[in-house]
Amino acid sequence: MGGRLSPEDDIWLSLKLYGIDPDELSPESVKQWKAMEERSQELMSTGSELGLSDTIQHFLESQAATVAGVLREEAAANRKLRRFEEQRRRQEGSKERFRGSLGSWLRNCRR
Repeated sequence: MGGRLSPEDDIWLSLKLYGIDPDELSPESVKQWKAMEERSQELMSTGSELGLSDTIQHFLESQAATVAGVLREEAAANRKLRRFEEQRRRQEGSKERFRGSLGSWLRNCRR
C-alpha cells in the first residue's frame, strides 16, 4: 500500500494539508486525488475567464474536503490492517518458535 510520493511532490503537500499521509493510501487513491486536483485547476481557470472564480473555488474546496474525509478513512483502515498483519506475523513467528522448542524438548526427552 501507499502512494509512494516524495515530500516535495505537490500532491503529497496537498494531501498533507488535509491531514492525510499519502503513504497510507492506495496508489489508485493518490491517482484519483491528483486527477481531481488537475480538474480543479482547469475549472478555476475557466471560472476566472467567466468571472465565477469565487463560486467555483468555494465549490471545489467543499468537494476536496469531502473527498479528503473519505481518504482519511481509507488511510485509517490501511493503518489498522497493517497493524493487524504485523500482529499476525508476530503470532505466527511465536508459534513457529514454540513448535521448534517443543520439538527440541521432545527429542531430548526421547534420548
